Amino acid sequence: MEESASIIFKSISFSHSIKLPLGVLKFTPEAFGFKSRNHTEAQLYDIGEVVEFSVGQLFNMKYRIRVSMKDEELLIFDGLTEENVDAFKKFAAKYFYHEQENTRIQIPVVAFEMCFDGCNYGRVAVDGAGWHFVSAEALKNYFSVPMTFVNSIKPSGQDVDIQFDIQEQEERGFKGDLLSSMRMHIPTEDNIQVFHNFVADLAAEKEMAIPERKKNHAADFAEYLLNTTDLTGTSSNILCRFEKIKCLMPRANYDCQLYPDYIRLTTATQSFRLPWNQIGALFLCRQERKAYFCISLRRELRQGKTNYNWLIFQFSDGDLTENNTYKLNLTEEECQSKYTLLKPEYANIVRSDAFCSIVQGLAKKKVHKSYSLPGFDPSQFYHGIELTLKANQGQLFIMEQACLYLFKPYPLYIAFSKIESVEFLRMGTTSNFDMLVHADEDYEFTGIDKSMADAIQAAFENNRITVSNPEETLKQQIIADENEESDSEDEDFQIDLDDEDAMEDEALNEAFEAQYQKKRTAANTNMPGEKEERGEIDAKEEEN
Repeated sequence: MEESASIIFKSISFSHSIKLPLGVLKFTPEAFGFKSRNHTEAQLYDIGEVVEFSVGQLFNMKYRIRVSMKDEELLIFDGLTEENVDAFKKFAAKYFYHEQENTRIQIPVVAFEMCFDGCNYGRVAVDGAGWHFVSAEALKNYFSVPMTFVNSIKPSGQDVDIQFDIQEQEERGFKGDLLSSMRMHIPTEDNIQVFHNFVADLAAEKEMAIPERKKNHAADFAEYLLNTTDLTGTSSNILCRFEKIKCLMPRANYDCQLYPDYIRLTTATQSFRLPWNQIGALFLCRQERKAYFCISLRRELRQGKTNYNWLIFQFSDGDLTENNTYKLNLTEEECQSKYTLLKPEYANIVRSDAFCSIVQGLAKKKVHKSYSLPGFDPSQFYHGIELTLKANQGQLFIMEQACLYLFKPYPLYIAFSKIESVEFLRMGTTSNFDMLVHADEDYEFTGIDKSMADAIQAAFENNRITVSNPEETLKQQIIADENEESDSEDEDFQIDLDDEDAMEDEALNEAFEAQYQKKRTAANTNMPGEKEERGEIDAKEEEN
C-alpha cells in the first residue's frame, strides 16, 4: 500500500457473484481501476463519474467499498481490512472531489452497516443500479444485488422470481459459484399498508408515479422493480422495436427490442434478454396462413422452473400480408462496416420477413427455410406435414439439410445425415399411416394422411434416404414364396420323354410278374378236382 499520489490494495475481489476472482485495486486522484489475476487488462474508471463511495463491514470481518457511478452502475469491491479502509478514507478526503464553477465539491464517503442478525423479512432500497435488502427496523444492510446481471423479473403468486444471467458473469471472468436466481416473498394484506407506504416513499425519491394498489402485490413489486432498474436498456441503443409478437415457446406476447449485442423480450410483468452469441441456428417454417420463426439456443433460457432450448415466434394474418416500412437506428456506413447483412431501412416488407431479416443480420446466422413438398405448388406454401408425436399434434417441415418437427411436447431437429432409413407402417385399409424414422434414436410419427405418402417418400428420397414399406415388402415376399412352392410341386409331376419307353416296359414286366405269382399260388393250393384237371391239361400240352 502506498500513501503518495496513489493507493493500492491487494487480494481484492470485484464482481457481483458469490465466489469472486481476486486482483489489485488502485486509486489515483484522477481515476481508479481493478486488475484481476485472470486477466491482463485492467478495468479503469474516471473519478469524475463517481457519485458516492460507501464503506461497510461484511460477515467475514472484511470490509466492502461500494462505488455509485453517474450511469447508475454500482461497483463493489470486497476483501479490505480495517487498515485499508482508514487509509482509503484519508486518501478520498484529500483527492476525491468534483470541480463546479471554480468550486470543489467533495465526493462523499458514507458508511453503511451490515446486519448480522437473521430475520424472515426486511425492506428493499434502490441505489444506482442495485437493490439493497435492509432490516425493517434498524435499516441495516443484509446484502446487495446489482442489476448488471439481472436477466428477468417475473411475479409468481405472492413471490417475485428474479433470474440472473450466468453467461454474462462468466464472460466477465467470474468463476465458481454464481448467482443464478432469487425469489422474494411479498407481504400479505396484514402488512400491505406498510409496504405500500414504503413503495410510495421510494417512488417519491425517484420522482416516479406511485403504482396503483392491486390484489396481486407481487405484480406491484415486480412492476416497481422493472420501472426502477431499467431492464430494457437505454432507448438510444435500441436499433429497432417490434411490439406484441406472439411467442409460442415460452408462451406470451412480447415486445421485442433489438440491441447491437442482444434482444430484449418484455411483457407487463417480466423481462429477459438473449445475447446474440447464444443463438445456435435460425429456422423459418412457412404454412399457408402462418409462419414460424424458430431460434435454437446454445444455452437454456430459464423462466421460473422451466428451461427452454428454443424460442418460437408465430406470425399470422396481417403479419404475412400487410407491407410496412421499418427503419434501423443505423447509418449506411455502420451497416457496411459492422452489419453487412443489414440495411438502414426495410421498405414495403411484411412484418415476418422484416423481423427475420433484422435478427439474421444482428445474429449473423443463416436462416434455414422450409420447402414445399414434391408435387405441390410452391406458391401455396404447403410445407408442413400434419402428424402426431407421442399423442401431441404437430407439423413436420422439410429443410435443406434436415427436417424440423414443431412443436409439442418439444421441437425436434433431425439432420438428414443422422437418418439411416424411414419406414411406412399401417399402409393397409385405413386412411392414415405411421412413419418410423431411424436416426440416433427412433422417432415414430403417427396419424399421417395417406394421400401425403408419395410426397413424403419423394422428399426423403431426394435427400438420399431410403424409404421402405415393411408390410408391403412382407406381402410381396409371401406371394413370391407361394409361387415358388407351386412351381416346385409342378416339377415333381413332370416326366422325361426319353425314359418313357423304359418306364412302360418296366410297368408291363411288373404286371406279368404279378399274374405269374398269382397262378403259382393257385397251383399249390389243394382244392377238390383241381389236381385231376391240371393233369389233363398237362397231358394235352405234351401231345401237342
